[in-house]
Amino acid sequence: MSSPRAVQDLLDVWLRSLPMHESRALNDLALALAFAKEKAESLPPSIDRRCAGLINTKLDEAEHWSLAALRAAVDRRDRGEEG
Repeated sequence: MSSPRAVQDLLDVWLRSLPMHESRALNDLALALAFAKEKAESLPPSIDRRCAGLINTKLDEAEHWSLAALRAAVDRRDRGEEG
């Protein structure tokens, strides 16, 4: 598995090729998801574990789809299509 720094380096390279508004939106989303995942992982034990597990699962899914959106934007840019 890649280190968080290696992933961030890759994202930085990809984001550089995008228009500023797309790059900023995807970067802001990545930061918000990272923050939310950190908070969700430190929920107190009094929170129902099934609910906490689903929260973490949904945040992982959101991260997956945000990366899919990034890949689609980069692919579109590489093909020379405007966003």
